[in-house]
Amino acid sequence: MTCPFPTNDYLNDGGLRASAYRTAKQGRRATPAGRRHEKPEGFGSGEHLASLARAMYVTWFLQRTGFGELPLAQFHAAEQYMETANRRGAETNAWYLDEDGYPYFERILTLHDRQLDAAPAPSLIEADEELMCFIRRTKPSPLPLPLRGKEQAVGL
Repeated sequence: MTCPFPTNDYLNDGGLRASAYRTAKQGRRATPAGRRHEKPEGFGSGEHLASLARAMYVTWFLQRTGFGELPLAQFHAAEQYMETANRRGAETNAWYLDEDGYPYFERILTLHDRQLDAAPAPSLIEADEELMCFIRRTKPSPLPLPLRGKEQAVGL
């Protein structure tokens, strides 16, 4: 890893898994709480969206190392819905995802749950390190550029 990240807190595999499961649960709670029809005023703050973004990107990083197989377009679509929600939240303080975005996040979070059960602690640590490195950079996304043609369409 090119970006140093202190891993002292993660030396105990049980502590790492507990932390990862807490993060996943936050993402799970943020998803239904953010449905506009359930709470028309939005759902609080950007913290809910940040939990979803964290789960989405960690899922991508783990998938790249062999834990899961969702199409890249699935992640790009979710990222677009996230960006729309962040812009809207910053402008209006109404923090919610558009209804059409939920299937993308549900699939990503389902994979994330399976990854947390299957991935060994070093893989979880590496994915978290990659997330921290991404956050420190000015790059708008850790995802590779979208493929043209066959991966553009994501069937739901």
